[in-house]
Amino acid sequence: MEMVPSRRLHGNGPIQEATWKWSHPGGYMEMDSSRRLHGNGPSRRLHGNGTIQEATWKCSHPGGYMEIVPSRRLHGNGPIKEATWKWSLSGGYMEMVPSRRLHGNGPIQEATWKWSHPGGYMEMVPSRRLHGNGPIQEATWKWSHPGGYMGMDPSWRLHGNGPIQEATWKWSHPGGYMEMDPSRRLHGNGPIQEATWKWTHPGGYMEMVPSRRLHGNGPIQEATWKWTHPGGYMEMDPSRRLHGNGPIQEATWKWSHPGGYMEMVPSRRLHGNGRIQEATWKWTHPGGYMEMDPSRRLHGNGPIQEATWKWSHPGGYMEMDPSRRLHGNVPIQEATWKWTHPGGYMEMDPSRRLHGNGPIQEATWKWTHPGGYMEMDPSTRLHGNGPIQEATWKWTHQGGYMEMDPSRRLHGNGPIQEATWKWTHPGGYMEMDTMATTIDGFYSVP
Repeated sequence: MEMVPSRRLHGNGPIQEATWKWSHPGGYMEMDSSRRLHGNGPSRRLHGNGTIQEATWKCSHPGGYMEIVPSRRLHGNGPIKEATWKWSLSGGYMEMVPSRRLHGNGPIQEATWKWSHPGGYMEMVPSRRLHGNGPIQEATWKWSHPGGYMGMDPSWRLHGNGPIQEATWKWSHPGGYMEMDPSRRLHGNGPIQEATWKWTHPGGYMEMVPSRRLHGNGPIQEATWKWTHPGGYMEMDPSRRLHGNGPIQEATWKWSHPGGYMEMVPSRRLHGNGRIQEATWKWTHPGGYMEMDPSRRLHGNGPIQEATWKWSHPGGYMEMDPSRRLHGNVPIQEATWKWTHPGGYMEMDPSRRLHGNGPIQEATWKWTHPGGYMEMDPSTRLHGNGPIQEATWKWTHQGGYMEMDPSRRLHGNGPIQEATWKWTHPGGYMEMDTMATTIDGFYSVP
């Protein structure tokens, strides 16, 4: 939750007079003085694993995330009136302007808001009608759900499982997430051109200005956008180049993820799952919460020296500037890298040595998931469960996810040759450029 004084908010209990943050089952809170808050009861008190008083704060967690303006009332599972706010939780995600009515599991009328949940995600302007599991008409809104995610301008007709035409909208789903200007045509699994849109999915989340070209699982260039995903969350100014899982340069951005949360000023360099330099940052985790300027010293479970970095996860997550030394469970030297997950997640600059479950040499790469996730520059060697040579690629999911440049060789559980492609989903989804042998359709690596 984020609130200003004299505000009322209910997650499982009312909250009064607090601007604050709280994130993690292990509890993360930051509050201003003289504010009292309680997560489950009145009297402005807050409990994570211990009470926190006098704070400016936010709460993002299975326990909820809310932000409201003065004199607004909100209830997690009940109606919401007169509130500009957000709430992300198993119980939903909503953002409304004052005097709007909203119910998590019921119809929504007269509201500009968002709601993300297994029960749906919606954003509407006032006097629009929307139902989580039913059709939506005459609305600028978003809906994220196994049934889809869409955002449209008023007077556009949309059905969760039906086609969408001539709309500014969003769609997040195993089939993708897109937002376009009116008169744009989009298909969940097809390309998108000349659109201001967002895309969130296991493959990423992006927002672009018009006249930008983007493919649901392809690169994005020259865009003001956001990306949130198990692989991170970023926001950039226009004319920045970004690849869903690639590097980001010269950007004012944020990144929130089980792997961490970062916020930087322009002219900083960032890689979606890569290094961050010259940054004021935060770290929240069951293991603690830290915020550092560059060249600060910090200890997580091992010593860290002279580094701007983050570390979050029971399995350890770190990000450092080059030539920094860090220990997670195994030593790492002279590397800008990250590692998160019991299965191991690492990212390094070339000519760095790192061990996850197998040796890695001379590679800029990532690896996360028991099934393995890797990203490398060409002509670099990496071992996940099988050898990989001369490839810029990604792989995440038990079912496997890979992205390669042409003429690269990759082995996931089976060999792949001469392909720029992606693959995500146990059922297999791939998109490839020219190959030595043309292969169409859906794929499953044995």
